[in-house]
Amino acid sequence: MSNAGEVRVALVRSTYKNVFEQVRKSLELIQYRPRKDRIFIKPNLVGSFSADSGFITHPAVVEALVRIFREYFPRGEIVVGDGCAVHEHWERVLKKSGYRYLTERYGVQIVSLDEVERKDYSWAHGTLELPELLDTHEYINVAKMKTHCQASVSLCMKNQKGLLRKKNKQNFHRKDDLHDSIRFLTQAVKPDLSVIDGIHSLEGNGPLPPGTKRKGPNLIIASQDIYAADNVGARVMGFNVSDIPHIPEFTDYSVVGEDLEANVIPFKKPDPSPWVKNNVYFHFDETACSLCSVSASVAYGPSLSNLPFIVRLMAIGGMSIRKDVIMGAIPYSSNGGDGHVLCLGDCAAKLAKKNGFTFVRGCPPKISDLRTGYLDFCKNAKKAPQ
Repeated sequence: MSNAGEVRVALVRSTYKNVFEQVRKSLELIQYRPRKDRIFIKPNLVGSFSADSGFITHPAVVEALVRIFREYFPRGEIVVGDGCAVHEHWERVLKKSGYRYLTERYGVQIVSLDEVERKDYSWAHGTLELPELLDTHEYINVAKMKTHCQASVSLCMKNQKGLLRKKNKQNFHRKDDLHDSIRFLTQAVKPDLSVIDGIHSLEGNGPLPPGTKRKGPNLIIASQDIYAADNVGARVMGFNVSDIPHIPEFTDYSVVGEDLEANVIPFKKPDPSPWVKNNVYFHFDETACSLCSVSASVAYGPSLSNLPFIVRLMAIGGMSIRKDVIMGAIPYSSNGGDGHVLCLGDCAAKLAKKNGFTFVRGCPPKISDLRTGYLDFCKNAKKAPQ
């Protein structure tokens, strides 16, 4: 750790219209200069969301960094990349987010981290296969400021989870404690520069819908120390860092630019209660990875591809009964076992077997199995005594 005052965290007011000037200002305030002429920028591209949705790092922030790096290294290699969520297609993510223009305008390489070369890195639980880009390039972590229903906040430390292979993302929930794993990952690999896009953000039950977009707090946060950046980001959101298990409390920094306490805007925090939609109660905790939750949203969400499924569901009266859906290895009691509990994914297998609940296997389950299992479950639930 650094001595008091040696680590700087820039806190700068910004909009997306003046973001280039404000990102430049933030880097000047922390006296950052890239040391390598090959740059790897890792934004948060969690899925196929629009730039203004509040779910992903806005491409204007990445563009600002690209323009600044081009001034240092006009012919240097710049790579932008992230890992796709399950059931997402990289090209669809790029099209929806608007990132593709960075290649056309600046010659930036945009890559899926699911397809890059990897090497072994040592960490607390042995080794992890991480992108070689972390060694060969200046590593820039550009997170989105948002809440997270399992990790409280998603900032720079949480953003590094996108570096992992999908199997390791699962293990962060299934084999190891999520919060410890995020912290141990940061001990294994740290960015040269950490930036938080806090211009528009997400609050409530993020990091995916039903999180709520909010305009503001209209800030850019930047530091050469990832712990300092996340401590400031969490404070801006109104969180006590002591309540966020994966972020170590770190006070050996000075904030430059705006006053920190004057820019604290408390975010609506995640609600630990089950998520409720269309009479369905979704129960999960940090043991449930996004593979099951994203799969369930694809299988059951409103879309043209789901129209036949929804029509069948309505025809059997499946919309009218309460249904409790379990994801992850959470302790759960149905208070008598009324037959209205559906367990999704292999993590919930023991709970389903112990209580005789309906179970859809898989890690994650196939979309077709999720739909078939749900329809059968609703038929049986309708027949069960009320």
